[in-house]
Order: sequence, then C-alpha cells, then structure tokens
Amino acid sequence: DWEVKKSKVKFTGRYGDSAKMGDYSQGGQVNVTIPDRFVIYRDDTLDYLTTDASDQYHVHTITKLCEAMQLVCHSGGYRMNTIGSIRNGKEVWFMASTENDRNIAGEQFKRNVLIGTSYDQTKRSFALCSDVATVCSNTLNYSINTADDIFRVSHREKYNPEKVVGDLRQIEQAQNDTLEQIETLANTKVSATEIADFFRAVSETLPIPKKYAKEPEAFKQEVINALVDSYTDAPGGWLTDTRVESRVGTLHGATQAVIHYVDFKMLTTLTGKSKANRFNRAFFGDGAKLKNRAFNMALQQAA
Repeated sequence: DWEVKKSKVKFTGRYGDSAKMGDYSQGGQVNVTIPDRFVIYRDDTLDYLTTDASDQYHVHTITKLCEAMQLVCHSGGYRMNTIGSIRNGKEVWFMASTENDRNIAGEQFKRNVLIGTSYDQTKRSFALCSDVATVCSNTLNYSINTADDIFRVSHREKYNPEKVVGDLRQIEQAQNDTLEQIETLANTKVSATEIADFFRAVSETLPIPKKYAKEPEAFKQEVINALVDSYTDAPGGWLTDTRVESRVGTLHGATQAVIHYVDFKMLTTLTGKSKANRFNRAFFGDGAKLKNRAFNMALQQAA
C-alpha cells in the first residue's frame, strides 16, 4: 500500500574557507534547492527511485495504473490476477487474464494483458497483450518491440487510462493478425536436419559468454542441445504425453522450443528458480529479443 511521489532535489552545502556570501561566514552550511530537478520516491519507505527527473517528468502513479487496468478488465472481459513490483519499486506491473482459452495452431492459449511502468527513467509506461500456452506456459510475445504490438507512454505526457484502453484494442488486433503467421509456421513442415540447422542459426545469434571465449563452439552446442531437449521433451514436445501435433516436425514447434528455452532455461537457475531479472528480460530484454529473432527467422524460412 504505497504511492509514488515527486519532490524537488535539495542538498546541504558548505562554503569553502575562502567564501563570504551574505550572512554565511567561512565554513558555513546552507540548504540548496534545485528548482528544475526532482526526486521520485515511494511514500512508505521514502526510498528514492530516481534523483534526476526533470520538471517535465509526469509521475504515472500506481493509482492511475490501477484505474487503467480496471477499465481494461471492464471493457475487455479480463480478470486481474497479479500485481507486482521489482527492483525495490523502480518498476511496477499489473497483469490480467481472460476467462476464455483461445486456439492457436491447434493448441490452447490464455490471453493476458500486461501494463506497467518504471520510475527510474529506464522504461516508458507500457501496455501489451501476451498469450500463454496452457500446456507448457510458454509466453508468446512476438515482435514485442514494434509499435503495433506494444503501447508506450512517455513520462513527458500525463497518463490517460482511457487512452490505454483504446490503444490496447489496436494492439489486440495486431496480435490477432500475428496468429495467421503462427498458423503458417504450424503448416510448414521441416525435417530433423532442418530443425537442427534452425537451432544452430539461433545459437549463432547469441553473444558468447566470457567463460566460453576460447571455446565458442562448445557454447553454441550447449544451446543447441538445450533447444533440442525443449523441442522433444518439454511439455507439448513430440516425445511427451502432452504432445501437441502442430509442433511435430514444424517451424511452429521449433519456435516454441526457443520460447521454452528462454522462459525456462535461459532465465532460470540450474535448480529451476527464476532469476531476479527474469520478468524484465523475458518481456523487454535479451530473452524477448531472442524470441523475436527466432520467430522472424522462421517466417523467412517459411516464405
């Protein structure tokens, strides 16, 4: 139960020995206010979230985000299920889901809406749709960095919940168009050799970790092996009891393997525990970019 506030930057300064300014004698202290710089802080702990916001910075408050999600749920038939903050409150997010499953390439997915913002000037406020596979919890957030699939509001603008709802409808339409591409991938048959080549191409887009600097091929092979394992043995894989037919020997299956690798291997520890920055990486960082690259590579191969 906390809110985000904005306050002018102030500091206590001490004049040097050679200074004589009005009533301040040598070594005197003075409180200084910087009129055009602001601290953004949380009002429950007074922890600062950034110390260098400008006078043009609009706080997109948690209350306004709540209002936007309330409107989204009312207008779109969603149900709020998760509210969270990360990095000590520097980022907050809200997630709601529909009650109804949707069918994509012969398997069931649940549609989610995610809205949020950051208060440390690293991210604009956003709203996006995300589909999660019922069988394996793979998160479909293809092309998340394009204007059609994610709605962003600069902190130079006031936050308008009504506008969020309107733009979200456009995002949903763009995502529905993407479903046709997924169906195309599901209908594109590929051989075991072609899938292996696809996984190798994906591995070659990843930066080589320092510990593999002298053995880059070993790192690539490790990634390929993990992708193959996700393709065959992850929930929905063709060697499992939950096998999804549209993934067997198709580019859809290959891209789902990449998504599973990102969500459940790349962004988790060896014990399966989520890494602290998993949320950010899966939706906006290197994990999201890897999913996008794999999807676009698959589309090119299907063309």
